[in-house]
Amino acid sequence: MSRYSSKRTAFTLVELLTVIAILGIISGMLAIALAGAQRQAKETRAEGFTDRLNLAILNVYEQESRRIVTSVPNTPRSFDHHNQSLLMWKRDWLRCALPDRKQDLIDPPSEVRYPLSAAAGGGFARLDSGVGSARFERLARYRNRVLRTYQALNPASPPTNWPAAAALWSETNQSSECLYMILASNIINGVPALQTLNDRDIGDTDGDGMPEIIDSWDNPVGFMRWPVGLYLTPDWNSPPSDPAVLAAMKRKLGRDAMDIVYSDPRYMDSSQATPPANHEAQDPFNVYPMVVSAGADGVFDLYGLDPDTSGNPPNISYGTNTLTDNSLIRAGYGNPLPFVDPYLYQTPIAQQLGARTDAAESRINNTSDNVYPSVSFQ
Repeated sequence: MSRYSSKRTAFTLVELLTVIAILGIISGMLAIALAGAQRQAKETRAEGFTDRLNLAILNVYEQESRRIVTSVPNTPRSFDHHNQSLLMWKRDWLRCALPDRKQDLIDPPSEVRYPLSAAAGGGFARLDSGVGSARFERLARYRNRVLRTYQALNPASPPTNWPAAAALWSETNQSSECLYMILASNIINGVPALQTLNDRDIGDTDGDGMPEIIDSWDNPVGFMRWPVGLYLTPDWNSPPSDPAVLAAMKRKLGRDAMDIVYSDPRYMDSSQATPPANHEAQDPFNVYPMVVSAGADGVFDLYGLDPDTSGNPPNISYGTNTLTDNSLIRAGYGNPLPFVDPYLYQTPIAQQLGARTDAAESRINNTSDNVYPSVSFQ
């Protein structure tokens, strides 16, 4: 048999290296495609998840916004005083019913004053005061939930009261933990709100024992009851300062739907002979609660949600606000006026909840991958 008819039984080294290189390229392309598909899947799930959470919390917000005071004195000083007192009560009710931070539970119900007419001897009554306070009862319900949580976690030495339980509660992911409490305490369309979530949607990333609502990347979501700063900062790290620009933005957002008769003291009559310039820049506007995911990097760059230099989110105390501007306080209320204010009067926009700002001073816009609800009211 001819020596040229023998068959080759092995690959050359060059052929083997070529095949390995081709397989490496193909596997790399597959890995990139798979990573991209996983990233897209997480983003898609996060979008649907935040939409569901926002619809749920908006449902609760609308229900609670319809609450009214049942015991009102029969001797109001005026129609304006009556409506302003009711507006203050309703805002504090929402603060107590939909807490978005530990401080909301720590602050007691605000002293909502109700001026009495001269025929009634003047002075003022306190709306919803006494043992039967509806706002305090709502706060007590959440406080007891925190207390029971820590009693179950520390059976050997359980906390005996709310202040002791509050001391164990970390503020790190407080907004997400408050969102869990709200969902665990409300029924939506006949179904307990918490039952609409899966086990993977609940966690405790900071290990403080308080459950959180977590996103596709296993990070706690952010919940803002009154994200005023988010509405007023379309650009990252550049809050508007021109009153004319602010006035135009607020006109576009529309007036506060909860205040249909314009009882907020900041509303000013533009028909005055000499109205203040750009007075609308101080006006309230329509604001709704919002749930947002920080995305893949876990950083919101939204004021009030990310930790500050102390390691916790900055403190915002809505329940202890007071108004001291004599030009806005009507006679009969007394100075200062307890002022439950979603808009944090005279607080810079960059320090309003949800303002797009460089929280960690990384000089990187970490808001770019945040997942906001597609059902937006901005």
